[in-house]
Amino acid sequence: GYKPPQNSQINWVISLTDFPEWIAAKRQSGVVVVNSRVKLTYDPMFSRVKHLNRLPQVIASMELDESGADEAFMYDFQGNLVEGTKSNVFLVDNSKIITPIIDSCGIPGVMRQILIERLNENGFEVIETSVPSSQLEAVDEVFLSNSIIGYWPVKSLAGRDLAIGGVCDKLSYLLKDVLI
Repeated sequence: GYKPPQNSQINWVISLTDFPEWIAAKRQSGVVVVNSRVKLTYDPMFSRVKHLNRLPQVIASMELDESGADEAFMYDFQGNLVEGTKSNVFLVDNSKIITPIIDSCGIPGVMRQILIERLNENGFEVIETSVPSSQLEAVDEVFLSNSIIGYWPVKSLAGRDLAIGGVCDKLSYLLKDVLI
């Protein structure tokens, strides 16, 4: 049922594998991002909580596999960008760094928080705010983050080529102690 027994036992499974080189290689080459048709479910009670009910991300990931892209952006029902299927998003617009606010859906990842702190400490202004899909048409640079990839620059967003460089050139140095 839905309620676990009070005296349930925890089982731990640990797996040790080599770090996939292709993940680090994409920090240099950049990634292709598409927009998902799947909308994130509005639920402020579970926003910011990484739980097992990630069905929208599962469906969006299946859609992503069909597209051949590396990642898909996911939006809320108001059309605001929230996150990727497996990543947080940062936009560079006129030297400001914008990341979608995570308040009614989405996960504020560990690497996202590290990036916000390190960027702020190094003179960059990071703004957490709502990001309407139309704002993506004018951004100078986009990068993604999560605890596995570290960061990936976006070279193509919904068919539009983007420059790689700028802020992303500094991320390797800012994250040197946490990147694999």
